[in-house]
Amino acid sequence: MHTNATNQDYRLSEHERQYKQACLSEYKWNVAVWCILGFAVSTAFTGWYAFRAGYPVSGAVGMFSAAVNVLLVSIAAAAIAVYLAKQRKDSLRRDVALMNIDAEAWSRRVEASLAEDRARIRANGWLWTAVAILANVLFTVVLVSFW
Repeated sequence: MHTNATNQDYRLSEHERQYKQACLSEYKWNVAVWCILGFAVSTAFTGWYAFRAGYPVSGAVGMFSAAVNVLLVSIAAAAIAVYLAKQRKDSLRRDVALMNIDAEAWSRRVEASLAEDRARIRANGWLWTAVAILANVLFTVVLVSFW
């Protein structure tokens, strides 16, 4: 037979797991938006470079409009995901407060424990942004050189 303390410990650990998952989801989407923004800006610059190098205007405009479309869809998806994660975090904080635990201190402690994961996500985001920008630049230079 489980005691109330055991049940509360189980519920608290489950809330902590879900809270960490919501925090990391929110952070991943925020990093993804910045990565996509960097890629879109590089696409705009490479589109301008292609236009200045003599590539047809329709191709350069197509590159830019594709980047804008990807950016808008990604930001919309990120906004929805971040909103849902924030809602989940708020719900979990309310549940923890109902257990007579200081929810703000609890959430700060859980978020502080995610520092290493956030650093890893940020580093991976920068890496993928650099790879995407480099691929974009190389693609444009090759495209323009064969034009």
